[in-house]
Amino acid sequence: MESRLIITQLGVYGFEPNTKKMELISPHPGKKNEDIMENSSFPILIPDRIGYTQEPTAEEIRILKDLDTLILPLAAGED
Repeated sequence: MESRLIITQLGVYGFEPNTKKMELISPHPGKKNEDIMENSSFPILIPDRIGYTQEPTAEEIRILKDLDTLILPLAAGED
């Protein structure tokens, strides 16, 4: 079965298999359940016990920065 994730500035989300409602998989470090609920326009399922999102490695940060240098000019309409 295909798994779908949504990643935002607050955390990583998935969908509860039975109800298909969005559920929090892991908040990003420093984010609280209250942050999640206050910044959503609909209810999000929050399990009783979840861990925080793992911090990116130095290599992952480097890759993202490299991608930014490629994507930002395209988004601005530059060649």
